[in-house]
Amino acid sequence: MEKVTLANPSDLMQLFEVVSPPNERPPMVDFRGHNGNSFALPYKQLMAMAFHPMTGIRLEFREHNIVIRGRNLRPLYDHFLQHRVIFVLEEDFDAAPESATFIDSISVERIQDAG
Repeated sequence: MEKVTLANPSDLMQLFEVVSPPNERPPMVDFRGHNGNSFALPYKQLMAMAFHPMTGIRLEFREHNIVIRGRNLRPLYDHFLQHRVIFVLEEDFDAAPESATFIDSISVERIQDAG
């Protein structure tokens, strides 16, 4: 597994983790809040994705929409395109340099008219 960490080598907190080699695919992705809560969804229910540098990543699953906000999220989005992300961790502090990936918030919304 490939692990992406904060820029500070003394900080062992992982922001997200992807499988390696690239031909392996995890069955689910786990969205982890800074408070310890987790919510996982299967990749087979992922219907659409969008990335915008100002608004973040939007993942549309069959029954849920996930919005990931932060900065420098393009590498994370690229891994989502390949269904390689195992988990994403929301941070409650920002100690990373401006050029590093930082996940400020993860919001989960249940689609009202979904089954």
